[in-house]
Amino acid sequence: MKLRRVLPMVLAGALLALEAATPSYAAEPGHPTGTFTLDRTTAYMRVIDGDQSRPYGEDFRITPSGVSDEETAPEDLVFEVSLGDGSGFTERPFPCSAENRACVMSYGEPGTFAPQVRLTDQDGQSTTFDLPGVRVIRDTTPPVVRVTRPRPRLLHRISAWRVIRGTAIDQGVGTANVEVEVLQKRRTRWWCYDLVPDSDGQGAHRRWVRGLRTEAATFAKCQPVSHIATLDGNRWRTAWIKGLTRGPLVVRVNAMDANFWQPKGVPRYAWVRLTRR
Repeated sequence: MKLRRVLPMVLAGALLALEAATPSYAAEPGHPTGTFTLDRTTAYMRVIDGDQSRPYGEDFRITPSGVSDEETAPEDLVFEVSLGDGSGFTERPFPCSAENRACVMSYGEPGTFAPQVRLTDQDGQSTTFDLPGVRVIRDTTPPVVRVTRPRPRLLHRISAWRVIRGTAIDQGVGTANVEVEVLQKRRTRWWCYDLVPDSDGQGAHRRWVRGLRTEAATFAKCQPVSHIATLDGNRWRTAWIKGLTRGPLVVRVNAMDANFWQPKGVPRYAWVRLTRR
């Protein structure tokens, strides 16, 4: 009788000792959570180093917020991004930032894409987040240029043209620079305005260059001579033009976008006869 009572107690003690020596690996109940947004859904193609055969997509920036997991710290989560172009997921550092490009998506070809991000915790549990669909457009058009003319009562005054202003609006990657050609006829000969660096390379001086008897011939001769305008957003303006006088004035503008598209030739945007100071 005593043996029958003791044996169950011994077996129960052995089972308790076995359970204490065996670690427990309970599965994590929750998956990673968070929110991911994009700064834009449409972008235009850019070009690398002026080579139009090598397009490079405008960046889409991913912003994560509220990322958490019940057991795994955010910095220990595996962060992956799929561009939605068939290339699959690629792992990136996390927490991500635009500075190290871990939070940046770029595309090498135009099209419409459905990107995703994926977080995986240390137990291998993953959550996939759909990002907004994005559209990448090839930019093949130059900026649209305009010269801002003075008011009618000032149109023929020399003082109204000493600084020439206008706009250069590019619907794609944006205007990169604006060059302005200023020509003026004096008696029987045309002249073109130049902005030439000083011999010591410090500062600049301005001068008029003697041209030929026709506007077209003078423009062809002086075309390498250019006046770089100051660009502020979509607006541009020239520096102060010295030495303007009475006579016909022609303004030609050449604007180039960041993909090196520019109008054919250097179109004439203004022709006016200056008659008064």
